[in-house]
Amino acid sequence: MKKLLFLLTALFLVLYACKKEKVTPFTFSVNNITDMTMSSDTTVYFPVQIGLLSGTQETVTLSVSGLPAGVVATPTSVNGIPSFSNTFTFTSNHAAAGTYKITVTASSVSTGTKNYSFNLTIFQSNCLPHLVGTYAGADACISGIWHYTSIATASTTAGKLSVNNLGGLGTFIDLDFTVDCAADSITIFKQQLNSTHWLRGHGSFTSNTITIHYGVLDSFSAVTDSCTAILTK
Repeated sequence: MKKLLFLLTALFLVLYACKKEKVTPFTFSVNNITDMTMSSDTTVYFPVQIGLLSGTQETVTLSVSGLPAGVVATPTSVNGIPSFSNTFTFTSNHAAAGTYKITVTASSVSTGTKNYSFNLTIFQSNCLPHLVGTYAGADACISGIWHYTSIATASTTAGKLSVNNLGGLGTFIDLDFTVDCAADSITIFKQQLNSTHWLRGHGSFTSNTITIHYGVLDSFSAVTDSCTAILTK
């Protein structure tokens, strides 16, 4: 009888100890993941909240991926112990318009990696202020290689940029660039350089570079020179 009582007591103690040692797994929630909209030349803020659901706290690492060219996240990643919050700053520098799938990744030692997605929509704003400035020009022409300084200012006509000294043709020559912000493109409609020559061309631009393909025409519209100009801020 004593032996049976001893065995039952021992079994009870083992079961009780096992019950006491049962550990609740660490789990957490990631909140406030919502779609966002921003213009192509602005800064927005993306707050993320990490909540403790159960278990012993662990360090959780957050990071952002999938951002389009021209958009930078600050910080790129962050660590914290739940519950905590963090605000990512998204800054766009003339990013292309469109809708992009962005991923927020949260990870810890015991839970592994969890991904949360949202849509970032970028709409095109007025790009002309980004194009204004002083450029170092380098032209590859049939006539030779030319280096010069060119200054771009906002034209008095909406949607146009006034560019001085394109191709090193003279600081007294200003050309109107018709700018399409949505397409990142430029058109130079036929414009007179002097009494005998005209110029026309087309090109594209990024946040700090303008590339123009242009031709110089005589009074009979025959091309007398053909060039590719790269203007760099």
